[in-house]
Amino acid sequence: MAFAHKVNRVTMIGTMYSGGEIWQTGFYAGAADADAPAPTDAMAEMIADEWQTFFTATSVGISYLWKTATIKVTPYNADGSINIPGIKSHSYVSAIAGQSGAAGLPPQVALVATLVAGSGVGLGGKGRMFIPGQAGGIDTTGHISTGTAASVAGALATFLASVNASFDNPGQAINASHRDIEVGQPTPINRVLTSVKVGNVYDTQRRRRNALAETYSSDTI
Repeated sequence: MAFAHKVNRVTMIGTMYSGGEIWQTGFYAGAADADAPAPTDAMAEMIADEWQTFFTATSVGISYLWKTATIKVTPYNADGSINIPGIKSHSYVSAIAGQSGAAGLPPQVALVATLVAGSGVGLGGKGRMFIPGQAGGIDTTGHISTGTAASVAGALATFLASVNASFDNPGQAINASHRDIEVGQPTPINRVLTSVKVGNVYDTQRRRRNALAETYSSDTI
């Protein structure tokens, strides 16, 4: 795949169910019309601090069974290759846990944030970020409360704005479209994020179980 410019992929990595499963989520950072500066240790540490504020906010409602262990910033070249020596990461001394006392939902069920650039229309106008471990329930119509969705959206917007404002992040949160190296595909584009949207319906992730042991029960017909 190829990008419009060099970009950095920020990835939050953690575990749930006492390490029986792993999860990750993240976003791109860089610039609309230029290469993203190389990530630094300070950048990874800054994002870790800001993510901890988001992840442990009671208004976000992440289950105590979900923990964040590491923040990783991976630099991608415009041709889609990874600058492996340039990868920066920050691991928490002790993994940080969500603050909701509820067990939450299976890891395949997720609250999804839409990352909006500009009007949200066209290539790079929208991206997605899964919110890990949100433990809120649903009502009799299958929805979470609009208040919960608004709280998560507000906290996520504050997180991304704080990352953008930091001197340790010379870029900004962006949507970075990419394409395979094939004739006829649209030219990639980077667009700076301007807002986030969180709906009041849970989504599913196309993910497979990692290491969570499964015990089968059977019965005779």
